[in-house]
Amino acid sequence: MKSLLAYFIIFLALFSSALYLSAAKFGDHGVHLVEGQTKGESMDSGNNESQDLISKTSLQQFRSSLSGIVNQSLILTQSYQGEIGKWMSHQYDNSTIIAITDSFVPKFVNLVNSAQNMTFPKDYKNIHDALVNSLKSETDSYKHFRNYLVSGNKTEDEISTDLLTKALQYEMIYSEFLSNPLPNSGQMNATVNYMSIVPS
Repeated sequence: MKSLLAYFIIFLALFSSALYLSAAKFGDHGVHLVEGQTKGESMDSGNNESQDLISKTSLQQFRSSLSGIVNQSLILTQSYQGEIGKWMSHQYDNSTIIAITDSFVPKFVNLVNSAQNMTFPKDYKNIHDALVNSLKSETDSYKHFRNYLVSGNKTEDEISTDLLTKALQYEMIYSEFLSNPLPNSGQMNATVNYMSIVPS
């Protein structure tokens, strides 16, 4: 019997594709880092016009960076999905898919690191955290899937599937942010209230 995770990966890739296509129409490109802003730090919003402009630029840069990482994640997940499909159709045996999983996990780890080092406006920390947690959950899911392939322990398969479910829940948080237009300057200092489906 094939892993529950294998079926869920296919669903995740299709769902992620739909979310990303929806978000792409509001994508922001060609925005540069704001002076004084460093990787992995939040940036306070100001109250004067100059600070509003900096805040908006910061938000645009954050969204552009987030969109780029989401796109890389989508491509990687779809690529892995293709390999899982070959395993499900018996083109690959367990040893082959284990080796393939071993080659993909470091790539997902690199994406987690890139997400953790992103610059983000302080009011959007929840969006940044959702991206990081989604990527971490997806990566950990594949690690447990590998354990399942090696041991046949169905508990590992269940853990893997649960982690992928959490990844999807976190993904819905940052996808809502990507699918909406940026707020105007007058809204920059307002509290950000995006959907908060935080996995327990």
